[in-house]
Amino acid sequence: MEYEGEIVVSPCQTIKMAFKYNLLDNGELWLQMLEKRNVMAYTYNEEYFKNIFESIVNQYFEQIHQLYNQLKILSNE
Repeated sequence: MEYEGEIVVSPCQTIKMAFKYNLLDNGELWLQMLEKRNVMAYTYNEEYFKNIFESIVNQYFEQIHQLYNQLKILSNE
C-alpha cells in the first residue's frame, strides 16, 4: 500500500485499505477479528477465550491462510 502512495496509521485503516486493494476478500470479517483481538488483550475470561479460539479455528484461519498465500505470490513477482 505504501508503494501505491497510501499512508495507513492504524490496524483498522490497514484492513480497510487492504480490502480496497483486493488483498482481503471479506473486510468485515477482518475488522471483526481485529475487534476480538483488541478485546482479548484486556479480557481475562476463559469462556470468552474459548469462543474466540473456536472462531479462529472455524472462521478466521481460512482467511488468514488465503492472505498468506496472496502475499507469498505477490512477494515472488
